[in-house]
Amino acid sequence: MKNMPKRRAVKDIPIRLDAKFWDSLRNLVDSIQWPYESSGKQYYQLRDQALASLIILSGLRISEILGDAKNENKYKPLHKKDFTVYDEEVVLNRVITEKHGKERTNIAMPLTGNLSYFTERFKQWLDRVPSPESVVFPKGRCSPVHLNKKFESYFIWDKALSRKRYFKIVKATLDKFPHWFRAICETIYGRLIFNNDPYKLRDFMGVKTIEATVPYVEAEYEKDIPKIYKL
Repeated sequence: MKNMPKRRAVKDIPIRLDAKFWDSLRNLVDSIQWPYESSGKQYYQLRDQALASLIILSGLRISEILGDAKNENKYKPLHKKDFTVYDEEVVLNRVITEKHGKERTNIAMPLTGNLSYFTERFKQWLDRVPSPESVVFPKGRCSPVHLNKKFESYFIWDKALSRKRYFKIVKATLDKFPHWFRAICETIYGRLIFNNDPYKLRDFMGVKTIEATVPYVEAEYEKDIPKIYKL
């Protein structure tokens, strides 16, 4: 397909997960600002930024969030009832992975630490979703259904935003493929949470083999060599 952004690649993965990295990642999410002409522009942009934030936090594929129209019985879009909000975290209770049908449960998104910025951005949107049965990331309307232009009226709450549409938004605003955010999640968890253990990262991401996770962990054996003198 012409003019499609390149997919994630190992060379795109950040080397240093330092303060500069976190600042850049926050600024990147804030830059997802499609120039909507609707009076609900700020709501649409909040939705789009919340979706990127959820991918960073969970590593979910777009199809696992928005559903798969080709297999609607198995892969449905996420609904508000799929999440539970606690004082220190937001938890995605359960999701089926798109490629291998594995179940992921209790995906925690913290409200403290460096990841909290993205959790807050997602929660800010989730709190606005009107009911437990509402799709979390709904398709927008061309114009609100009510003249008073309430937030809820700008969206079709039983129909998810299309994957094609979100690809277009991310491409136009960031020149990236949306699954780049998934690679960022794998890198954060692989290096900072799971201490470069590809097996733990495999299970967390819901993939089948460790080969899929190896690029996102650091495996420099040289730094462990001094340990032989302490055996």
